Amino acid sequence: MIPVLLRTYRHRTGDMRRKTILFRVPLVYAACLLINGTALGRATVALARDTTVGNWTPIESMRYIWRKNDPAYLLTVEENSAGRESPRLRIQDPHGSNLTIALDGGVVPIADGLLDNDALIADSLIKSKYIYMSPKLRNARGEPMLIIFGWAYGSAPGSIRIVALNSHGTPQILFSAQTFLLTRTVTRHNGRNLEIIGVRSMTQKSGCLETYNPYIVYRLSLHRGTAFTYSEESSRKYNDEHYFRWAGPKATERIAIVLCKRGYGRVLPWTEAERLYNH
Repeated sequence: MIPVLLRTYRHRTGDMRRKTILFRVPLVYAACLLINGTALGRATVALARDTTVGNWTPIESMRYIWRKNDPAYLLTVEENSAGRESPRLRIQDPHGSNLTIALDGGVVPIADGLLDNDALIADSLIKSKYIYMSPKLRNARGEPMLIIFGWAYGSAPGSIRIVALNSHGTPQILFSAQTFLLTRTVTRHNGRNLEIIGVRSMTQKSGCLETYNPYIVYRLSLHRGTAFTYSEESSRKYNDEHYFRWAGPKATERIAIVLCKRGYGRVLPWTEAERLYNH
């Protein structure tokens, strides 16, 4: 049987039901990126420079009071017909300095970046097609963090950037990943610790089996950290509570999750699961 690619995000429900978007394509499994340390440095970020020739034209622009009692920041999504990294985001602070963030394939609408996760989309603090302003992810001063999403390729989720203001009011990138589907944001310990939760790959399905694709949890301590970093302890705990038995941090097609009525929830080597349940 030819597996199909299952693009999915999960909600906390008693029976582990999922809202899914299904694409019938041959098995193409993206290798999971190494998960260690900070997620910064894995992505192309352009700082105040054009990455293609020609003019950039705004397609969405707004002024946003990001820091209380300070002038507004100018948030502009702009496009260039000759640019592989179009559209892109340009953030201009009240002093006129620019941070330009360019993603391979360009910035995509929030609905595409979150795979129509309506609950998460509805939480955004601003009305924008491309820019998500998180109500739960905030810096030490209580200022919300900005999130943009990039194009997805093949069986992998798209890219993501999370931006926050530092103590001087300068936007800085706290999280950058080439493949990450954000499914949930969490605030813990009275706002001192933040978590972003998601998956690095897309689940694949064959019969009543699906590939092992655990949630990944990145944490940020507002008083000690300067970027979101991977937490295996939090990832293991979250998967035990919201997914199936923990079998390591990496998604793999060699491990199967059994979804058949008989044997539901078992985590087995794929070849053994195929022999027992897909015949």
